[in-house]
Amino acid sequence: MNREIKFRAWNNIDEKMYHLPFFRFDGGVWSMWSNTDNANSECNYENAELMQYTGLKDKNGVEIYEGDIVKSPTMYGRPSQIQFYANSWCFDVPNSGREGWCVNIRNTNDCEVIGNIYENPELLENN
Repeated sequence: MNREIKFRAWNNIDEKMYHLPFFRFDGGVWSMWSNTDNANSECNYENAELMQYTGLKDKNGVEIYEGDIVKSPTMYGRPSQIQFYANSWCFDVPNSGREGWCVNIRNTNDCEVIGNIYENPELLENN
């Protein structure tokens, strides 16, 4: 099975998410661009957060990336952050009473992406 390797980046300077298929790291600078909409951005790597595509999609067909916030009956409907932990993609369960507790993602047919940690951090607050 081939795994699709894709990334997106959050630019901390302009506070914008770039879903751009092309990027280059050169001398401490990320360059991100798209051939389809002529969008581009350059920023120092210290000001960008790179997130990898998990290869998974939610119940609506939305691609799931590291840093996404999802809701799932598996997590009792509580918003959970997607993280790479112990060699697998996991739901990070905030305020679970177990520090660092992650649950491996086995099935995404019942989960839904509702935001991400950069654009919607409030979704994880008071969880």
